[in-house]
Amino acid sequence: SGAELQFDPAYEKLISNISLYTFDISSNKKENNSLVIKKPYKFKCPEEKGEYYYILNVLWDENHNFDYLFKIKVIQ
Repeated sequence: SGAELQFDPAYEKLISNISLYTFDISSNKKENNSLVIKKPYKFKCPEEKGEYYYILNVLWDENHNFDYLFKIKVIQ
């Protein structure tokens, strides 16, 4: 695929950090290759065929954050 995905978070001015992590579903752990996303909040999809899992972490302050797990399936 290699396409870029972009998203527009609500309450953007209150967000202090957004991180995107690759996720190995078999080990249930975040891999070491975390990537901090800055404006315009986009990332490149993998090019090789397969299923890829990600955790998107949005941080507002020390006590408020949100994690979202999603999957991208490349079917070339």
